[in-house]
Amino acid sequence: MVVPAYAIAGHVLTATEAATAFGSVNFQKITSSGNWVKPDGAQFVLVEQWSGAGSGGGAAQPGAGKTSLGGGGQAGSYTRKWFAASALTDTVAVTIGAAGVGVSGANGGDGGDTTFGAYLTTPGGKGGIYRVASASTYQAMGGAGTTPGTDGDVDTVGAPGSTGCSTTTALGYGGNGASSVVGAGGLGRSCVSDNQSLAGVAGTGYAAGGGGAFCSGTGAAVAGGNGTKGLCIVTTFC
Repeated sequence: MVVPAYAIAGHVLTATEAATAFGSVNFQKITSSGNWVKPDGAQFVLVEQWSGAGSGGGAAQPGAGKTSLGGGGQAGSYTRKWFAASALTDTVAVTIGAAGVGVSGANGGDGGDTTFGAYLTTPGGKGGIYRVASASTYQAMGGAGTTPGTDGDVDTVGAPGSTGCSTTTALGYGGNGASSVVGAGGLGRSCVSDNQSLAGVAGTGYAAGGGGAFCSGTGAAVAGGNGTKGLCIVTTFC
């Protein structure tokens, strides 16, 4: 495939330049699973997509003098690829990766893969780790370890969620969810006294990890914050 010169040069076309060079530019922001239909006169297609992000780790009821917490969720991965329009079928099924869902007293749920037919797969982010109740200082790792896709011109994994930490028998914090360029990670929660429980905060936007939960003493078990779903942006030059 011959990549357009402006892509090699790294120049970002203005709307006027694009219209002059190609006649028209079709932009589609796909936020729910469905079909992409190739526009008439398509010449080149740029696909950018993000996967679903992981949720934060949950926290259990630890018991007197102990704590439990979760790390933050990993952000969604990113993939970008140029296609000659002739290399794509007229209709391509797009699957938007689901958000990772927080679970009470357990590891965070993983985000789902985003796919552009069989052409591109963008792997989902990992949920934050949950730590069993403990009376000593300890940490709970954020979600990490996603393997990058291999189909794109650019394939990257999302930033890992941050680590949660317990510093005493009553104090500590859950890890923050990782942000993406299209979404903000949710905050981890922090108790300031014994016998409290706070669920993690959900991410916002797209491909953003959820925050980790925190619980101390006889507080109830709680879930980490949910991650957010993926996104696919298709720009067609006609």
